[in-house]
Amino acid sequence: MTLNTQVLHSGSAGLGLAAHRVADMGKGLWQGYWRRRSERATIHLLHSLGDKVLHDIGIDRSEIESVVRTRSKGRLQRFESN
Repeated sequence: MTLNTQVLHSGSAGLGLAAHRVADMGKGLWQGYWRRRSERATIHLLHSLGDKVLHDIGIDRSEIESVVRTRSKGRLQRFESN
């Protein structure tokens, strides 16, 4: 009986690690799912805005997907005089 208990205890550490990895993978998939859903909703919302509003925000209609998906990292602001 003690032999079986020792085997279970040593095997449970491996199971705990595997369960932790599966949980981390599931968490990453879940976060990725919601990130993509949020991006699609944001793109849809921005496409529904008029050109003047987009200009006021500082993006062109052709830049919407790029700005949303890259989160505008390193994007230079352009200032136009009217």
